[in-house]
Amino acid sequence: GIKSPETTYYINNFVNIDFEKGFEEEIIQAEGVFKINSKSLSMSLTGFYSRLDNIPFKILVVSGDIGQLTPATFNSARTFEAKIEAESRPLKGLNIGLIATIQNPKFIEFNYYNINRTGSDFSDDFIEEFDGNTINEVPRLSFELTPLYRKGSVDVFAT
Repeated sequence: GIKSPETTYYINNFVNIDFEKGFEEEIIQAEGVFKINSKSLSMSLTGFYSRLDNIPFKILVVSGDIGQLTPATFNSARTFEAKIEAESRPLKGLNIGLIATIQNPKFIEFNYYNINRTGSDFSDDFIEEFDGNTINEVPRLSFELTPLYRKGSVDVFAT
C-alpha cells in the first residue's frame, strides 16, 4: 500500500528548506494466524512482517536564537513479529490469559542530514548513517499475564 506523508511534514517546514511534494510512503505488510480452540484452552499464534519505505525524517536544530530544519532524508524500516495469545480455563470460573509478543524492528536504511550546528555554513554538513540499527522505543519483548476469577456477575483479576 501507500500512505501520504504526515501533515506535520508540511506544517513544520521552515523557510530554509525546500520540501518535496508528491512523495508517498510505501507499506508492505503480511500476516498469518494459526488458531486452536477447545473447552479448556484457546490460543492463536500470529506471524507478522512489516516494511515501510520512503519515510521522511528531518530534525529541528536550534543554534543560538536561530532554528533550522534539516533537509529531509527518506528511510526504510522493517519488523518481524510473533505474537501468542492464549486463554486457559483450568477450573470453573478461573481464566488465565497470556499475551506474549516478540519483535525485531530494524532500520534497513536510516540516515539524516547533520548541519553540525553551524547555521548557514553548509561546508561542514554531512549525512549521518544508522543503517541496520534497532528501532528505539519499540519493545523487543512484551508479556501480559491476567488471571481472572468470575463468580456470578463479579470479576476479580490482576494483570
